[in-house]
Amino acid sequence: TEAAFDFFSVTDYSVLGNPENESIGTDEILFYPNPFTNQITIVNPINQITIYDFKGQIVFTSTNQNTIDLSHLSNGIYVLKIQDENGNILGLEKVVKN
Repeated sequence: TEAAFDFFSVTDYSVLGNPENESIGTDEILFYPNPFTNQITIVNPINQITIYDFKGQIVFTSTNQNTIDLSHLSNGIYVLKIQDENGNILGLEKVVKN
């Protein structure tokens, strides 16, 4: 059975800045639900997650946590930056809070 989750991919990495020496993985980061109300769950194993608003401000950061309570955030669009233990970016994903 196919999962009924709505996944988004961010292709404009300039929102967060991407220094040339920082690699971005090609693996898709899977998370649900999207849009979300209070929390999201990231399916992939991760080391660090950073969440940015669309002004580029960090609104959340955590390590080794796959289920994340984001009830404190205002409704809007955010970008998840997922990194491995070496600091390499595994993916950037857009998520919407309703």
